[in-house]
Amino acid sequence: MASKLIRSTFGALAVFGAMAMSAGTASSDPSGTPLDKEFLSGPEDIKQAALYGAPTAVWEVLEHGERVECLDCISYVEPLLFNDDARIREIAAWWIRRRPFGYAEVALRIRGVLKNDADPKRRAAAASALGEFLDPGGTPLLVKAAADTDVGVRTAVLGALRRLNDPDAAPAITAGLGDGSVPVRLAAIDAASHVAGYADTGSVAKLLSDPDAVARAKACDALALFRAKGSAAGLAAIAKTDSDEAVRIAAVNALGELGDAAGKSAVDAALNDPASRVRDAAKVAQLKLGGAL
Repeated sequence: MASKLIRSTFGALAVFGAMAMSAGTASSDPSGTPLDKEFLSGPEDIKQAALYGAPTAVWEVLEHGERVECLDCISYVEPLLFNDDARIREIAAWWIRRRPFGYAEVALRIRGVLKNDADPKRRAAAASALGEFLDPGGTPLLVKAAADTDVGVRTAVLGALRRLNDPDAAPAITAGLGDGSVPVRLAAIDAASHVAGYADTGSVAKLLSDPDAVARAKACDALALFRAKGSAAGLAAIAKTDSDEAVRIAAVNALGELGDAAGKSAVDAALNDPASRVRDAAKVAQLKLGGAL
């Protein structure tokens, strides 16, 4: 009985030991030295994931292959820049821009797609890739592409310019703020709020009367970020009269951030707003205007 127990115990230990050794191969080499996770994916893993992987698998394999040098892999990953799934496009661009060899050639091809491809979907994907490449040399081309006839391309271009954070993008951002398409205007507001040195607050303030409520609210947020005191009158007007609760909240918040006494009467009036969230925002704005926050 005891001998059976001993054999059973040693058998279990052998099985669990084998499992532990198998599990350990992902985190250490045979010498026991821990491996960086950036090397966990090998070239074949990257190729197979690029060909057949689901989004989560592609993301994991490329992330774990960040520092793997595989020139052959680039031709497998590059088509993912045009995948229908935005997550795959993003991680593919992230991986490619980390290739010391091969990246420059890919960037040139992607610029060519944005400039010359007849398919607007591919042009939009190319614009996004240039943004994810953090390629400052792509700014002039993106600024020119901001006038593309396709809404999706113009939206993607502004997203890429936001990502690049290049002050030379200012003309394209200002043009986007006046675009006839809501998605483009929203992307332009986001870019205006993030690109260093952007200062055309007048073009942002015009969106306080935008027909789209999201655009109006985003314009309020941007003006608060800019501390654009000349916009207090416009913010005060929509804080009192806008039909959308979220816009009124954004306007009241912006008035509090500006700290301009010209907005005090509108903030005081918002204390009697029918929406409780607007009233709450007004209480906080009052404290800011009074210097308590």
